[in-house]
Amino acid sequence: FSRCEFGGFGRCPDLYGDSGVGSRLVAGIDGKAAGFRIDKGGIHQLWKVKGVGCSLILHPSLDLLWTENGLFDFATGEKRVEAKKGIFEAVFNRYQNTGVWIGAERVLHIGYWGQAASDVETDPAAALSKSLVLWDTTTGESVQSVAAPKAEALCVSPDATMIAEVGQDKRVRIREARTLNILQEFRVHDSAVNDVAWHPTLPLLVTYSWEDKKIRVWNLKDYRMVEEFTLGSASGEGRMVISPDGRQLIVSSKSMKVYEPKTFVAK
Repeated sequence: FSRCEFGGFGRCPDLYGDSGVGSRLVAGIDGKAAGFRIDKGGIHQLWKVKGVGCSLILHPSLDLLWTENGLFDFATGEKRVEAKKGIFEAVFNRYQNTGVWIGAERVLHIGYWGQAASDVETDPAAALSKSLVLWDTTTGESVQSVAAPKAEALCVSPDATMIAEVGQDKRVRIREARTLNILQEFRVHDSAVNDVAWHPTLPLLVTYSWEDKKIRVWNLKDYRMVEEFTLGSASGEGRMVISPDGRQLIVSSKSMKVYEPKTFVAK
């Protein structure tokens, strides 16, 4: 049993990374972040920094951390590249993937140009500034931006060539990762869609709606729904993740459930 104190955070932080032995974690909250290494001796804090912003996206290699304020080296916590974000504000929700790495050097993020996300409730026109923004992490500059007024969550295909975007309009949009052009678009739920996951080995996409309390599996060869799970009435905001071996679907909201979808077995 190992114990770690997240001193100075004030309340429970959000965690990012792989919690297995020999892995790394980032804990972040209220613009502060700390990096940890996990080994057989326990959990060891490597660094702690302020002013990183609320949105933290750890690279799959666990070597780099992109934040709305720039790129950080995980080993030292030092900032490598300053984000030239201007008046961009990243969208952050601990229950949703609002930003993803695309390959080794680019990050795609949902955010607002020109005004704060908090202004949307008081000014409906603000939703028009909600965009998908592609960042070059080697320069800190945005290289591509497209309007995405309904976007809620993102995921990237295993080969990093495509992006799936879901949102308030009950639809999923499959985009080309390099240009952000829409390749395919179709309705997937009867309510807003809040999370999406791409299967690591099969041509399957999984979507999750908090409001209709359903998780659906879609075949990307013909865009048909091939499996559906109905969650309990007590379920609320939550996240889902597909296990690395592609056999299980883990869903966490007020409780955690593990599913073994029939469609996750290759035929």
